[in-house]
This record gives sequence, structure tokens and C-alpha cells, in this order.
Amino acid sequence: MFKKYLIIVIFLLFSCNSRIEDKVKVGLINVINNDSLYELLTNDFHFKYYKDGVGKERIKPIKNDTIILLKNNLTTSKILDNINKNRILLLNRGQICNLSVNHDKKRKVMRPFLEMLYDEKLNKVVFEIKHLVPQYLNNNYKCIELGENDL
Repeated sequence: MFKKYLIIVIFLLFSCNSRIEDKVKVGLINVINNDSLYELLTNDFHFKYYKDGVGKERIKPIKNDTIILLKNNLTTSKILDNINKNRILLLNRGQICNLSVNHDKKRKVMRPFLEMLYDEKLNKVVFEIKHLVPQYLNNNYKCIELGENDL
């Protein structure tokens, strides 16, 4: 299902033959305007814990209209200037990890984030939907990145 929406966005991006910055802007606008993909990227899910501690049950998602976008060399604030900033939150990997840990402490599952990559061989901007999941060891944590195929 995620793959279907990702392919739609990629095809929309392939139709652009302008500079990388323009491809990024068009791609982000297309993500915002794609209702199904936008909903996927803007929902947090609560989990219900049973009294005996066994099992989890997904309950009503919490809507937040901000897409989390991984900050990298393509996703500078200059590129985002012409896009509604209230709908795109630009965070680096550490910030996304900290947010994921905070969600985990509240027994909420961190929603996915969007990463943009540029494929020089194809001269295309590609979007990937990913998750950062906290892993704990000796009172410390690190975040493991999971892609669509890892879930």
C-alpha cells in the first residue's frame, strides 16, 4: 500500500525536467496534495496496553497536519520557502530520533517521516517513507531506521 503511493509520487516527479530544487518543490507539493499519502505521513497511533501487559491494540489515530521531512542537502529551508511551512517540519535524524523516543515513553508509535534522495544516474528526485524506532540498552538508546520493506 505504501509502495503504491510512493510510486505515484515518484512518477509525478519524473515528469519534471527542471532543476533539482524545482523537482523537490514540485514533489513536496504533490505529497501535500496526495490525500492518502498525506494522511499516512500525518497520523500518530496510540496503542492500548492490556492489564496483564500482553498484547497491543491499535486505537484511534491522532491527526497532526505536519509532515516530518528529514533534513539533508536537498531539503534546505531555502527550498521550502515557497511551500506552506506549517505543513512540513524539517528535522535532522537526531531530532527525529528524540521525538521517536518521546513518543515511545508516552506509549505512542512514531509516525513515518519522508526522506528525499537524488538519483544522479536517473536525474530524478526520489522519496522514501521511513521510521526511526528506538532501541534501548543499559539505560541508553539508539534509533534504528526502518524502511517500508522492514515493517
